[in-house]
Amino acid sequence: MAHNSLYGVVDERIVNLTNLIILDLNSNQPSGNIPSNTGTPSSLKFMILHTNNLAGSLPQYLLNCTNLIELNLRFNNFEGVISMFNFSKFVHLSKIDLQRNYFTCIFPVSLYSCKSLRAIRLSFNDIEGQIQPEILSLKSLSFLSLGGTRLTNVTGAMKILMRCESFVALFFSYNFLGEEIPADGEMVEFNGFQNLQVLSISQLQFLRSLDPSFNNFSGDIPNQISNLINLERLDLSMNQLSGEIPTSITSLTFLASFNVSHNNLQGLIPKSTQLQGFDISAFEGNPKLCGAPLPMSAPERLVLMKMIRKPKTWRMNIIKFHGFMFLSVLGSFSDSGEFVVL
Repeated sequence: MAHNSLYGVVDERIVNLTNLIILDLNSNQPSGNIPSNTGTPSSLKFMILHTNNLAGSLPQYLLNCTNLIELNLRFNNFEGVISMFNFSKFVHLSKIDLQRNYFTCIFPVSLYSCKSLRAIRLSFNDIEGQIQPEILSLKSLSFLSLGGTRLTNVTGAMKILMRCESFVALFFSYNFLGEEIPADGEMVEFNGFQNLQVLSISQLQFLRSLDPSFNNFSGDIPNQISNLINLERLDLSMNQLSGEIPTSITSLTFLASFNVSHNNLQGLIPKSTQLQGFDISAFEGNPKLCGAPLPMSAPERLVLMKMIRKPKTWRMNIIKFHGFMFLSVLGSFSDSGEFVVL
């Protein structure tokens, strides 16, 4: 019954459907509270009510739905202190999504007892507290989104979460406001995130050092990294990053240390006083990457040699090629392979 124009209050008799397995009313217009009768569809496995106008608190009879696999209530008007709700009864719960409601609480620690959890999204609720080491007991957890809450202690969170080898995506934007990541010996390293593909901590405006080197990160370097305006050290080496180095990185004016070596980057290195000032070792190990400060590659030298072979006349210009200045000759090759001056 998803994606219809259903509206009104959810009928209380729905709790009498004791054999109901899937309740999916997402993307409609129902309003009011979830029925609070003591009856309950105890066989319920999927409660998918997101993107509606539902309100009220989570009814306690949901605790009888011990077969629940997915609870998706995002984009509603639910409220209440969810830390008082005992999630530990949901031994089969794989996904919980309460994004953009009005829940308030310290992070509900009873979720740590849901050993089957693969995805937790509690973002944009009034949730506070710190990430606790108990989260390490969720061996299958791969997705965690807590953006737009009031979490604290980013250093402690990273030190704990980097030990979760199953993580694929972590979202912490609009958290840890005003915190500064410790530098030098206390700096949090990301070497433990063996499978992490997405890390969002964009509101860390005081971040001075970012080192996710020696991992399996893939894909393009995100442009959003330029939002870390105080960044002084960026080490993306020894990953599987591809695409070009984004020109937005040239706006990181405080960058004193930079390393993208041993990836699969390609194209021209963006021109800036800082990037061209770094050592060649910061870019090596990317066969398709070119431009200063890298030396001209063998194929580039070969093209240059062919261009100057047996010219009849010269039309000379001083041009720059990948940061090197040299004489150019305007011409082309004939079908026989000889150079023909234009």
